[in-house]
Amino acid sequence: SHTDNTIDNTDTYELELKDGGYLLDGEVKPFETSTKTIAVRQENGTLEQQEIPIMKTVHGPVINKSDNKILAIRMVGMDRPNMFLQWWRMLNSTNFDEFESALEMAQIPFWNVMYADKEGEIFYLFNGLVPKRSQDAWDYWDRIIPGGKSEDIWTEVHDYADLPKVRNPEQGWLQNANDPPWTSTIPMTLNADDYPGYMAPRYMAFRPQRSARMLLEDESITHDELVEYKLSTRLEFADRILDDLFMAVDASDSEKAKEAKAVLEAWDREADADSKGMLLFFNWARKFGFWNNSNYAQGWDFENPHTTPDGLADPERAVQLLEQAALEIETKFGSLETPWGDYYRINYNGKNLPANGIDGGLGIFRVAWPGGSDENNMYVGGGDSWVGVIEFGEKVNAKVLLSYGNSTQKDSPHFGDQLELFSKKELRDAWFYKEDIQANTKEILIRNGEAFEIKE
Repeated sequence: SHTDNTIDNTDTYELELKDGGYLLDGEVKPFETSTKTIAVRQENGTLEQQEIPIMKTVHGPVINKSDNKILAIRMVGMDRPNMFLQWWRMLNSTNFDEFESALEMAQIPFWNVMYADKEGEIFYLFNGLVPKRSQDAWDYWDRIIPGGKSEDIWTEVHDYADLPKVRNPEQGWLQNANDPPWTSTIPMTLNADDYPGYMAPRYMAFRPQRSARMLLEDESITHDELVEYKLSTRLEFADRILDDLFMAVDASDSEKAKEAKAVLEAWDREADADSKGMLLFFNWARKFGFWNNSNYAQGWDFENPHTTPDGLADPERAVQLLEQAALEIETKFGSLETPWGDYYRINYNGKNLPANGIDGGLGIFRVAWPGGSDENNMYVGGGDSWVGVIEFGEKVNAKVLLSYGNSTQKDSPHFGDQLELFSKKELRDAWFYKEDIQANTKEILIRNGEAFEIKE
């Protein structure tokens, strides 16, 4: 499986213009110019030819231009045309050695790789094409780079052997929730100091902390339990901070904050559609700024990656924000116990359903991040898309979901047809074997030249 990784494989350079060219190492360099003609489809379906001027620097193509500066971009992978061939070989591997041989093709420019098989092998790879850079520090490259120095123009990428990877760790599990590779196990198996600083940043957000906690607290996880964990809407941030918030409220003389505390004490710390207290906590968490390390008594610590940050840097401020959050919810909705799904909704292709989940930043494993709102509701914009919980054995046992359906064609019955399962926190059976496919086949299309015909 793939997850997005924290790779930096593209750099944007800011260059100064001079005398019709740009400055590099203090000297004027000419642009490489050309034009391309592309066909642009019009509203009536016709194609219109449009000529596009192209400017290139030694860094790469120009993507923006002002009166005195330009932005040029440099990307990996432009010389790696066989990404789909590598995926094909990965999919058709029959053991780990064959799978790793496919990975060594190094055609896929980014994405973590997580591997498991019925022999009990598990493997994690921080996959991608990482440039070999002149400066070691992550922060040096995590910005728009003043592009006037040729030493900042990389020409090579790291080999497969250089990439962070873990095979069969003693913990017996691996996890990744879009976090850097170092926390794929807890305690950490990988040593970040063994790699260049630009390989990946160092942090562990609340969502991967939640992922690691579920694994650490259960030594033997069944398939059904794993389904429950995948769909869990419990908030790691709530588990981390509520004890400190409650102590701060108890030390205050705010009656409204104490009323809010009673609601939060009764709350299940989940973001299910019927959870009462989630709306109040969500409103407070946004005001508090859960993403800001300075708001905690103890900031995030690389030596304690899954138990920090913790505590309140300013307890009085936290109580004041809880008062504000409670007054806003009570005024707008009439009750501090308004169910989460009354406010958070799925609104897609004519369907309006109660939602569950929230942005992963709050430490929820079942992600459904907001994409918009109106006066009365907030709406899911994205999050969990393709989900597969797979148990290997003589016969594969798998539960899956493609949350928004298998089509975006407006006349298709599969446009949003799986959203009700998403709303109810359910998965469906995977149709993996031939008999499953045959039992659920509606029609068979046969290609005839450029067209398809329905098989009688």
